[in-house]
Amino acid sequence: MGEKSMTIPTDENKNKRDIDKLQLIKCIYNLNDLDIKVYKALTELRGATVKELAEKLNYSRSSIQKSLYKLISHKLVERKKILGKRNYKYLYYPLPFTISPEIKKAAKEILGIEL
Repeated sequence: MGEKSMTIPTDENKNKRDIDKLQLIKCIYNLNDLDIKVYKALTELRGATVKELAEKLNYSRSSIQKSLYKLISHKLVERKKILGKRNYKYLYYPLPFTISPEIKKAAKEILGIEL
């Protein structure tokens, strides 16, 4: 009859917003798919070495390093030097990204998405 549909917030809606944000970050910083995979893996692992990322994502260490350096240059990842068993190693951590009010406004006006 005259039933109104109601949108209930779900994890699916949250995931869509996260995907929209990642796509926007990808465009802003000119990131490729591997860069996004590396960033997402770092957020899941809450920090990792190049070796751990290479094994998790099934990419070469050199490809992972290249992505990490790009992410570091955009201040999306930080590198910390820690003492291992015999020598130093580096752990990489994701940094939270912030979206400026101007970009949020443009995304809403142009793309119709709320960030």
